[in-house]
Amino acid sequence: MLKEKELSGYCVSDVRLIHTRLPVTIRANEPMSSIFKAGISGKRCRNIYVVTDNNTLLGVIRIKDMLRKLFPVTSLSGEVGAILGNLSALTADTAGKLMTTALCVTDSCPLNKVSSILIREGLLELPVVDESKRIIGEVDASEIIAFSLTRNEEEMAETK
Repeated sequence: MLKEKELSGYCVSDVRLIHTRLPVTIRANEPMSSIFKAGISGKRCRNIYVVTDNNTLLGVIRIKDMLRKLFPVTSLSGEVGAILGNLSALTADTAGKLMTTALCVTDSCPLNKVSSILIREGLLELPVVDESKRIIGEVDASEIIAFSLTRNEEEMAETK
């Protein structure tokens, strides 16, 4: 497995197409029914990215936010911060009202920085945007792990 120092020499563009297909996107004015349909459109869909007509990233709807909308009573149990976060999910009627701010990366972002964001924020994936903030893909933790394993195997084969 590649060490953290070695991973810093690679960037998002080196790994993001290992597993990830184009992420699921939706427009801000879409109703709840469209959000739920988009959320089940792919087996690995954990996020729906809210975008403008030209695909500029506005925000994200996480699968947990969709669950909060479906199970409002259940979601109200817990800590005060979680309850306050659930209130917006309870009253939301469009993607724009349900979405939250999305952290994002570019293709040139080093893998150690991506990993740091994923770990710090408790996320499994991040949207990848171009210089105009248009969404061009998604990078997930499993891609970074797979890349590290592949590079390690390649290095071991070279030393034999």
